[in-house]
Amino acid sequence: MKWLYNIINFGIREDFDYEDRVLIRKLNIIFYFGYFLILLAFIIENLNGISEFNFVFCSVLILAFAIPFQIYKGNFINALYTYFILSFLFFGILTVLMGIESNVIYFLIIMIFSLNNLLGSEKHIRHLKWFYISIFILLVVIYLLIFKSGKSYQIILPQNEFNFLRKYNILIFFVTAFSFGLFLTYESYLNDIKLKKLIKQKEILLAEVYHRVKNNLNIINSLLNLKKNSTESPEIKEVLEEFRQRIYAISSLYEKLIYKHDKAISISNYLHEIGKEFFSVYHNQSNRIKLNFNSDDIILSIDKAMPLGLIVNELLTNSLKHNMLNEKILKL
Repeated sequence: MKWLYNIINFGIREDFDYEDRVLIRKLNIIFYFGYFLILLAFIIENLNGISEFNFVFCSVLILAFAIPFQIYKGNFINALYTYFILSFLFFGILTVLMGIESNVIYFLIIMIFSLNNLLGSEKHIRHLKWFYISIFILLVVIYLLIFKSGKSYQIILPQNEFNFLRKYNILIFFVTAFSFGLFLTYESYLNDIKLKKLIKQKEILLAEVYHRVKNNLNIINSLLNLKKNSTESPEIKEVLEEFRQRIYAISSLYEKLIYKHDKAISISNYLHEIGKEFFSVYHNQSNRIKLNFNSDDIILSIDKAMPLGLIVNELLTNSLKHNMLNEKILKL
C-alpha cells in the first residue's frame, strides 16, 4: 500500500504546515477519484453508443493534468481553484447539453460538499466565498441557457440512450457521493488521530519545560538559602529571604503545571501552598498568627496566576514586616 500512500501525499513538502498537508491530501483524494469516475463515464457512454459528448469529456480529462502539476510545483491553492472551476464548468456544460432531466446537475451537490470539507479549516475558509459566488453565477447561467434563452442547446438523443444516461447519471451520483463521503471522512479520522498525537507530544514537551524551569528555580532558591544562612547581617538575610519567597511562589506554580494538561491551575491550592511556605519560614515572627484560608476554587492561566502569587507573597511579607496585623488571624 506504499504506492497509495505516495499518491495521497503527492506534493506535500517539509515546510508545509499541518493544515496545508491536510488540504493537499484531501485534494489528491478527490482529484484521483473524480478523474477515475469521469474516465469511467466516458468509457461506458462510448461502449453504449453515446459519443456526442466526447469533446467535453476529452477536454476536461486533458486539462485536469494541470492539477497534479500545480500541486507538484507547490501551488496547491491554485490547483484547488483549477479543480473546482473545471468541475463546475464540466457539469454545467453537460447539464446544458444533456438537459436538466439528465440529473447531471446533482453532481454540483458533491462539489459543494467537497468544498466544505476541504476548506473548513480556519486558514483556508476565506476561499469558500469565491467558490460560492462561482456556483451561484454558474447556476444563473445554466438557468438562463436552459429556460430563458429562447433556444435549446440540448443534444437530442434516442429515447433508449437518454433513459440509460439518466439512470447511469443518478447511479454514479450516489456512488460518488458515498465514496467521497467515505474517503473524506476516513481522511478526517486519520487527521484527528494525528492531531491528538501532536497535542500529546506538545503536552509532554510542555511538562518537560515546566519541570526544567522548576528545577532551575529550586537551584536558585537553594543558593539564596545557603547565602542567607552564611551571612550575619539581619538586613541581608531579610532581603535574601524576600527574594527566596518570590522565587518559591514562581517555582510552586511550575510544579503544579507539570501535572496539568493545560496552562491553567486551581488558584485556591496554589495560594494555600504559598501561605503555608511563608508561615513555615516566619514561624518565629508569626507564632501568634493563624492563617485562615478562604477562597473559591478558581481556575486561572499561568499568565494571571504568577502575578497573583507574587502579589499575595508581597502582602504577607509586608504585613509581618511592618506589624500591620491588629488581629491574630490573617485572612486571605
